[in-house]
Amino acid sequence: MLTLLLADLAAQAGDYGQAAAKYTAAAEQAADAGLARRAVQAALHGQNLPAAIAAGTVWQRIEPASVDAAQLLTALELQRGNADAARQHLRQLLALKDFKTR
Repeated sequence: MLTLLLADLAAQAGDYGQAAAKYTAAAEQAADAGLARRAVQAALHGQNLPAAIAAGTVWQRIEPASVDAAQLLTALELQRGNADAARQHLRQLLALKDFKTR
């Protein structure tokens, strides 16, 4: 997959914004939560909060029962100062079965 190769090359070159965008696109194309997590990591390395939230949203769409995705989005929205979005993600987190058994 060319998009994934371009993402890897961008990450190796330190272009984390481009890497995050390409990993996010690859995650959406492949419906791959692992690629979405990699996109979040690249965005956070590049200190790009909006890109991290976008990648986290893709991750949650691919893997709606992921406690980690819901926790991440809650924290990122709080960091961004968006209490309403953080509250929504927190509600989703609290509703997850896996969260209740942790």
